[in-house]
Amino acid sequence: AAMVGRSILLEDLWYEITAFTDATHITIGVNYSGTTLSAATYVLATIVSGVSISNFIVQNSAIALIKDQYTDATVYDGMIFDDGLGALDADDSSGLFMKTAFILNCGYGIDFNNAEFHLLDTVTLINITTSGAIICNGIHNCGYVTVVIQNCVGNGYTFTNCANLGMTINSIKEITGKGIECVSGCRDIGIITPLIAYCSSDAIKFTASTDSCQI
Repeated sequence: AAMVGRSILLEDLWYEITAFTDATHITIGVNYSGTTLSAATYVLATIVSGVSISNFIVQNSAIALIKDQYTDATVYDGMIFDDGLGALDADDSSGLFMKTAFILNCGYGIDFNNAEFHLLDTVTLINITTSGAIICNGIHNCGYVTVVIQNCVGNGYTFTNCANLGMTINSIKEITGKGIECVSGCRDIGIITPLIAYCSSDAIKFTASTDSCQI
């Protein structure tokens, strides 16, 4: 019963829980808009919604410069991330929008884990020193528009268990790993107008468990 008033993250979106019947039945406030789920992982939380951070510099941290978790409809606009373990660590969230951001001198760039329905627009990542520029695990229905990655240790993009992603006008250059890698469990990924150059390994790698993609 303590769930009532909190929210549940299912596939792409948060849904407010309005009633509790028993251990296997709850009611949500609006109709579920996703596909049928079975044995799926879910998250329950009291969410923070509608936060905007703009024209801000975050720097010099031994951990992620920003941690984003249990959020809905968060906007980062005109941001500079400099010298952190990572720029943004986003877990269990929906509707994250990053526009006009500059990320430099970080161990990793952005780590999305169950961070659904997000968009990167005009984001530059340079001098990523440890574990890759953009790391995505278990995400759906997301877009990457005009993203520039240069001088990166690790992969430019790493996707695991991700679906329904669109990438357009990406420049990925000077990568010690792969430009774009779909590790496993990925489907329905579209890549339009990429420039991928000077990778130590493959420019694009799809494993056997990655299906229905278009370049």
